[in-house]
Amino acid sequence: MIYFRRALIVVALLLAGCGGLAGEPAIVATLPPVTPSVSYPATPPDLAVGASVFAGHCTQCHGLSGAGDGALIGSGQGQIGVHPLSFRDAATTAAQTPLEFYNTITDGNIEHFMPPWKDALTDDQRWAVALYTYTLHNAQANVDAGAALTSGQPITLANLPSAENNVKLTDAQLISQVGLPAAFISSLSDQQKNDLAAYLRSLTVANAMHMGLVTSAPQVTAEPAVTPEVTAAPAAAGTGTISGQVTNGTSGAKVPADLKISLYVITTQGASAPMDATVGADGKFSFANIDIRLDQKYVVTTTYNGRAYGSEAKDGDPTTNKVDLPITIYETTDDVSVLTILAWVSQVQLVGNNLQVSDFIQIGNSADRAYSTNVAVDDKRYGGVEVPVPKDALIQSADVSNSRYTIGADGHSVIDTAPVLPGQSYIFQMVYSLPYRGDIQVEQTVPYTLSGAYRLLVNLPGATVTSDLLKSLGPQELSGVQYQSYGTSDPLKAKDSIRYGVQGGVQATSSTAAVINRDQLIPLLLIVAGLVVILTAGMIYWRGRRPLTPEPTTRSNDALVDGLIQQISELDETYNKGSLDEDIYQKRRERLKARLAALIDEDK
Repeated sequence: MIYFRRALIVVALLLAGCGGLAGEPAIVATLPPVTPSVSYPATPPDLAVGASVFAGHCTQCHGLSGAGDGALIGSGQGQIGVHPLSFRDAATTAAQTPLEFYNTITDGNIEHFMPPWKDALTDDQRWAVALYTYTLHNAQANVDAGAALTSGQPITLANLPSAENNVKLTDAQLISQVGLPAAFISSLSDQQKNDLAAYLRSLTVANAMHMGLVTSAPQVTAEPAVTPEVTAAPAAAGTGTISGQVTNGTSGAKVPADLKISLYVITTQGASAPMDATVGADGKFSFANIDIRLDQKYVVTTTYNGRAYGSEAKDGDPTTNKVDLPITIYETTDDVSVLTILAWVSQVQLVGNNLQVSDFIQIGNSADRAYSTNVAVDDKRYGGVEVPVPKDALIQSADVSNSRYTIGADGHSVIDTAPVLPGQSYIFQMVYSLPYRGDIQVEQTVPYTLSGAYRLLVNLPGATVTSDLLKSLGPQELSGVQYQSYGTSDPLKAKDSIRYGVQGGVQATSSTAAVINRDQLIPLLLIVAGLVVILTAGMIYWRGRRPLTPEPTTRSNDALVDGLIQQISELDETYNKGSLDEDIYQKRRERLKARLAALIDEDK
């Protein structure tokens, strides 16, 4: 579930133009608040159901026991380099609430490779697996020990906050709201507080005896209702042609005649082995006698100048028996003058004794070449956009296992290995922390010309923010979280600095804590105009321009499919060069194919 997808992710964001971020500051106040629709549990979440859902959907990333050691997690090719936190560790849930777990399961967290499950799981299933994972660090022994602590003052469900309210509370907050004397709670050790919370949570769920238990097969707690078996109609199929035109989007540049094109057919069983063809002198390619089916997707890829490009993944249409898959390739440039920062949003919140800053930067490329330097960051990737972090910052969003971002040689910058395509805007993201003792001055260097607006969103109740550049824009609500917003629309030159100070403030409580993820901040970032933005967690951009019209949410699955296809393509290329053992190659390919099958099943 969480961290479910392979690191190469391509997300297309389709937004209608409505002005705002790059305009006058007052326009920001007209942005409609993004408030999530939450359906609170009508009945106690069933831990047995949660265990079953977890076993069926989550173990490949989170591991059978929930320790974050699933088969897809690791530093090898075909694995996800970002390790999930262990649900077996009480620290994982200490600062979070069941509602936050539920929201992450529902809406996803793409930057951590967590897809949204709101369409794949029912509301009851999402609440069940949220409470199951939230309490997985406990066991029946903890529940019994917690019950013994209250033997002198028995607590029942009637003493607890309502179902809607208790899921908004951390364990520490919950034990303080059941009528127990404050002195008694203060006298408890950390372990006793944990046990007490385990007991209180057990009163709010069904099948509490499953707390902390692991299952490898779906569990049934009641006889399921019998539903008529329905036999699906076979998908229409035909035999036809996959063809396309390779275009070099750089003026005056040509498509090499020997360019190899690889075709992948994606079924419910995963991606087929690639079929290869070579473009003709006119840049066209064709694959004949291909089965064309409604329930299959088709995509072609190519590598040019060491950068990979690909078409959109399209469904088959047996009524025409043709699929057109055009690809655009580009020459590259390392001229930084072609880059312009169109918008920049920084989110600041207090986490422990550190200020955590999440930056989302929209960057445009005015040239007709893809921006990518010739500086290799390793044997497979080239450096691209590079953004420095403030003094004393600890970078949290890039490491040696990250497939897209890496840390600069001096340790004080984040480098993106994804090229910036011509005429497209993309999103650069980085997260870092700064030690905070109640007073800090932050200086952020601007790496490229900033022509749009900068916004600083601070979720630190009681804090004072000072800056000669940034003006107070008042409160800004995102996903029910209240921020104090600051910003400027003044243009800045490369090497200029954005300076601000933060004094005082307290860590937000769980009810006001910022749990905003990239999916919620990017619409604010891109509110300036109707854009088609391509995000990638890998080395390439896959899609060309898309129509400026809304699309169903299932398009995100198409993007994830594209990323997995590219990963398979790179794996095949490495194997064909003799750089990968046969057994390792087959195992990794099967894992990637399994992920593709799961994604395609979700689209049905």
